[in-house]
Amino acid sequence: MNEGSSKFRLWRDYYRQISHRIHFDRGFISSAIMVGRVFLHYGFPRLKPSASGGVASKKTSLAFYPNPAGAWYTIWMALQSTGIKITSSTEDADVVFIFDDRTENMSSEIQATLENIEGDKVYVNSNVLDISKTHVADVFQKIFGYPLSVDPLTYKGQAVCKSDENGMHDGHIIDLPIAPHEVKTDSVYQVLVDSTFNRAQSEDLRITYVFGEIPIVYHKFKKLNQRFGTTYLSTTVKRADDVFSSDELREIVGFCEAMGLDFGSADVMRDKGSGKIYIVDVNKTCMPVLSLPKADLLGAMETLGEVFERGVEARLASMS
Repeated sequence: MNEGSSKFRLWRDYYRQISHRIHFDRGFISSAIMVGRVFLHYGFPRLKPSASGGVASKKTSLAFYPNPAGAWYTIWMALQSTGIKITSSTEDADVVFIFDDRTENMSSEIQATLENIEGDKVYVNSNVLDISKTHVADVFQKIFGYPLSVDPLTYKGQAVCKSDENGMHDGHIIDLPIAPHEVKTDSVYQVLVDSTFNRAQSEDLRITYVFGEIPIVYHKFKKLNQRFGTTYLSTTVKRADDVFSSDELREIVGFCEAMGLDFGSADVMRDKGSGKIYIVDVNKTCMPVLSLPKADLLGAMETLGEVFERGVEARLASMS
């Protein structure tokens, strides 16, 4: 198979991956409008100098592989205020960002391509091999010491049932235990975290993770009956130490490291009864929380860009 056919197949598979995760609801429409406003704000960023006068050299370049990162993704927005140039060539790039929506493991084709790239590179998210809900729960229990998963055959009470695959947003509450023939093999069963803010709203905390740091936390509120959806009532940006203890931050960083994450996000929920936090989802190809006011969104993206750029420069310097 020639290179052109291979690239076509990767792009075709990529858009098949993301198309079935799109939910055409009010939240999607609002998000699409915000993406348009943000893109118009940046205009043609690669024809303009760095807005922040970032620390990276103008010659520092980054290539996404095997898929491109569209303008609606966090990393694309974050890069716009940096001096890092996006390029299509993995051979010429200083940084190769593994951008793949697959839930589990890179394909042998992707791994072979990475092994054949010549020269020293900074690789981002090359060690993230599994973001399934099952793996997230396993790593969570090892780091935090208490379980997220429950046995649907023996657990008594309400729990959450949702797809094991990334990005489906199909969670629903279920009464357990259930009979063996009722267990869905492609789903997971987890603790129902009481994240109710009041009788009408649910509260979520989405952390951003960049090279060992948690630059910002999105504090999100949803309608209680839509707690598993993607439509938010409101969102604010907070510092990590405003919402987590030092011990919790240490454990969150340890969890992200164990997942192999360099850049991405994780959804955290705090149980109102026990006070414990639960990491219920990890995203390596995350999108920004577009329910923010435009100024807050752009500020958050600039913060992420600064931290990412600093981390890239540190890794490039260690290789020289």
